[in-house]
Amino acid sequence: MLEANLDENDPECRVPPSNLRLGAIGAGTGNGVAVISTGVLNTDNGVTSNAIYISLGVSSLSMDTNHIFCNKKLVCRQLLMSGYGFYGDVFYDSEQARWAGTKRYIYAVLKNLIRHRTHETEISYLPHDSPEGGDWVTIQGRYKGILQFNFIFNPGNGREEFESSLQNGFMYIYCLKECSRWQHLLRWKRWIDSIRFKQGYTLHEPYEDLYIAKAFRIKAIGPDASLPINSRASFDGEFHQLEKSEFEVRVQRRSVKLFGVLHKDPPKDGTPV
Repeated sequence: MLEANLDENDPECRVPPSNLRLGAIGAGTGNGVAVISTGVLNTDNGVTSNAIYISLGVSSLSMDTNHIFCNKKLVCRQLLMSGYGFYGDVFYDSEQARWAGTKRYIYAVLKNLIRHRTHETEISYLPHDSPEGGDWVTIQGRYKGILQFNFIFNPGNGREEFESSLQNGFMYIYCLKECSRWQHLLRWKRWIDSIRFKQGYTLHEPYEDLYIAKAFRIKAIGPDASLPINSRASFDGEFHQLEKSEFEVRVQRRSVKLFGVLHKDPPKDGTPV
């Protein structure tokens, strides 16, 4: 960044793709990256297979990364997803219960389902089909949680469509609006079932929205906006207590190379699949 005379704290900064290839061996929150790049889960054989991909160094794939900004500073870089609201609270509570091992995630999810907190939030995003210098769209409301993915939310056509979405320069923003505890619980069950049975997750409830964007911002609003609870977020499964109750996410298209394989080339014009 310094050699290229780029300001990493500027959201408008565009980072040139790196020719340095990286390898990911699944470990905790790194599992998602390892699975995407090699298709191997974090088992004993999975670690070996990931290491073989890296050792052979035959093929690599380019992936989008996201830069996270808060208070005019770069907070971190992220490959897979960001979470706010319910999803920030879950990772905050899981950090407080590390002694419980992986069971802490079940505890944190159940605790926040029972707590049933909503967040008054302003969401601004730059639509994926907007021209250069296009206008941002701003919406406000009460949300249970907001998730941002670097990959297509519902890959109905299988792995190839999913892989292509890793490089198209867009992010997928899932917004869970205010709903009852029962509705939230049913949504979690549908989500878990879609993962267990490898089915697509269909958004058909009035309290669910999905936006495709090039960039987006989250800002807590209302009388409680400045409370620390509204500045909790998670990035690739790591909890962050932000300096302010707002942050911005920008896509850096194909900025990192990982050892691994894609089944087909992504669209060159950046259109979503």
